Amino acid sequence: MILGIDPTVDFVFKLLLGSPEHPVITLHFLNAILGEEIEIVDVEILNPILGKEDDLDQISEGDDYTQLRPAISICVLDALLFRQSQQIHSDSKLGVTFSAGRKQ
Repeated sequence: MILGIDPTVDFVFKLLLGSPEHPVITLHFLNAILGEEIEIVDVEILNPILGKEDDLDQISEGDDYTQLRPAISICVLDALLFRQSQQIHSDSKLGVTFSAGRKQ
């Protein structure tokens, strides 16, 4: 049955891959994208809007960025970003080192 719903629309995409009622869809999507490098066996979908519970809850000004946990970002596009690449899937690692200091 064709519903005529465009999966590239943000609202629809969030319903497909960000629904707490259907985490298995998200689990399979992540494992398909990440391949054999990482195997995810469980997923919990949380509210993406995180607030601070107190002043010590998140990284503060002047803190070292190495305190942050690693993150993976997956971008799904409906257009070619790298026209010179023949691959439908590409990955890269951002290796940026930050040094934080306080102004004198």
